[in-house]
Amino acid sequence: ETGINAEYGGLSPLLKMLSRLALGQRSFLTHFIGGQFVKSSEDHSIPVENPATEAVIARVPLGTQQDVENAVISAKKAFPQWSQTQPSQRAQFLSQFATKIRENHQFISQVESLDAGKPIFEAYEDIKEVANIFDYYSSLILEVEEKEQNKVITTGLESSGFTTTLRYEPVGLVAAITPWNYPLLMVAQKVAPALAAGCTIVLKPSELTPLTAHLLAALSQEISLPEGVFNVVIGDGKTGAALVNHPLIDKISFTGSIPTGSNILSVCAKQIKRSSMELGGKSPIIVFDDILQYDQPRTESFNKLIEWIMMGFVYNQGEVCSATSRLLVQKGIAEQVIDQLVKAVKNLKFAPDPSDEKYHPAIGPLVSKLQWERVNGFVQRALQNNAGTLLCGAKRPDGFSSGHFYEPTIFRDVKTESEIWKEEVFGPVLCIRTFETQEEALELANDSTYGLAAAVFTVDAQRAQTISRQLRSGIVWNCCSQPAPSRAPWGGFKKSGMGRELGEFGLKAFLEVKQVTAFDFKSEFSWYNVKTDQ
Repeated sequence: ETGINAEYGGLSPLLKMLSRLALGQRSFLTHFIGGQFVKSSEDHSIPVENPATEAVIARVPLGTQQDVENAVISAKKAFPQWSQTQPSQRAQFLSQFATKIRENHQFISQVESLDAGKPIFEAYEDIKEVANIFDYYSSLILEVEEKEQNKVITTGLESSGFTTTLRYEPVGLVAAITPWNYPLLMVAQKVAPALAAGCTIVLKPSELTPLTAHLLAALSQEISLPEGVFNVVIGDGKTGAALVNHPLIDKISFTGSIPTGSNILSVCAKQIKRSSMELGGKSPIIVFDDILQYDQPRTESFNKLIEWIMMGFVYNQGEVCSATSRLLVQKGIAEQVIDQLVKAVKNLKFAPDPSDEKYHPAIGPLVSKLQWERVNGFVQRALQNNAGTLLCGAKRPDGFSSGHFYEPTIFRDVKTESEIWKEEVFGPVLCIRTFETQEEALELANDSTYGLAAAVFTVDAQRAQTISRQLRSGIVWNCCSQPAPSRAPWGGFKKSGMGRELGEFGLKAFLEVKQVTAFDFKSEFSWYNVKTDQ
């Protein structure tokens, strides 16, 4: 324990848990309520496993109604004081979070890799961005305070003696429910702006990947964040439902599936609660034949194109809400692109231990047995229904008898009415169709109930701008796929969700705007012709 404490900066509240994880032993996690790690009100727990080995590495409690009640009451008690703190004070706490995350970057990344099956270099990138997000919102809240708080706006009533200013105030108690594919990164996208805004939070991380949320709770103790400002309740869907239904919660921030999002919206509608949600996608990637006409060697263009296509559906094992998993390639280069893509995908290696740096670049496992079965179910039904021609994958990789590994799978000439073309698989599965004209490509791209993201590859800048305007998605990438800068808004059209995270939109999602209109009492005012005898 002393060695870990010395090496990783001293996360004392979780030192025993971290030591056990480092020794490959099981650990039992608890909730974090009112600034303290506390046991659940009932003795029910579920295992957390390493997806690469299927070994149980921890057990987590199933949060009960009472646990949720305790966390919400804790957040309610903390809200009056926290919401009135100066933005400079809140910014300082966020900056301290960023510093602590950087100090412990390697270890937090290793825990993320162990818990979620992420290849370690992908985990490094995630945790680096987590620190950047906390830093960004520590700066942004100061900018909002300086430039927008109490800003005078023109109303047309100035000549009558009225002055109107705008104020931004915290929305209140926030329930943040996060998924398992980017465990700490998704937490940061919700927690950092909510804290910056002056909200108090009850977080329910995914029960599949809760370890780094616990590390963040430990860090909140290290920086002396006031008790009750940040709370963590672990549990399954029932725990999340109890949190969503709690009448004291003012805002729900959710990332997950459409069915769960729909259920949450029903509750929000009944209780008139604010909500924002990101619900996934089935994003297109459009490749025009002019992409290989750049003023550079053709091989270099081909390499970059194949890299970006792979990034769109293989990165993070395809467990990405914005995965560009529908490839539309113009017929003039289709056979060449498909041939080179399949060859490159077949050359990919798998990481039996994703936390080991020697396996790079490599693919890790899917997060759980259930997710493996879900992905494989999509693939097998596509085969049974002749949805398209299988080019590679559709099975567990050779030599991997354990772990939730799945070979990247490519279908071509996929029927547009098929399930695998329409539905989000959330695994390394790519569906390909060819097209002849720009109009045909746009029609195929927009023919989806989702609208999170889209990618366009063309050398024609005017075409790229035109298509970007015509694509019905919240994010469009030109000649790339999957960049997600924390200073730009993230969210989608249609059933991909509502509201935006990241950027200034991510902060204002946790703020209420208030107008304050003042009348100059020295100005003339008479409507009822009042004449008092005073």
